[in-house]
Amino acid sequence: MQKAAKILLLIGFIFSIFSVVTVAILTIVLFAMSGQKDVIIQGLQDGSITTSFVGTVEQQADAICRSLSLAGTVLAIFLVIEIAYSVVTFVTMKKGTTGWYVASLVLSILGGGILILIGSILGLVSNTENKQIAE
Repeated sequence: MQKAAKILLLIGFIFSIFSVVTVAILTIVLFAMSGQKDVIIQGLQDGSITTSFVGTVEQQADAICRSLSLAGTVLAIFLVIEIAYSVVTFVTMKKGTTGWYVASLVLSILGGGILILIGSILGLVSNTENKQIAE
């Protein structure tokens, strides 16, 4: 069961690395787009960008920039959680102690990683069984 837990953690770690890269790229793109107010104003004026915000073109562009900035900030927070999630998963694979399995379990719930969640549960169960056998 310990081996299955490590395999699931490894697969989950690989997926979490892809997730970190994807979220980092999306965060950079959103923050870059939020700084392009002139381009957004031009798009609103020529009709290539439509919005449901009410107001002048400048107010609409400002609302779009604020929305993009908020989305980028939320993704940046999620990126920090994903990086912590990946580091804890890696350490859990290497050390395999009960404390690291619990930390990996908690962060897998926050990060949404089902494979690491299952791997952490299997690791906890196998550590508990090993302690009971030793006693």
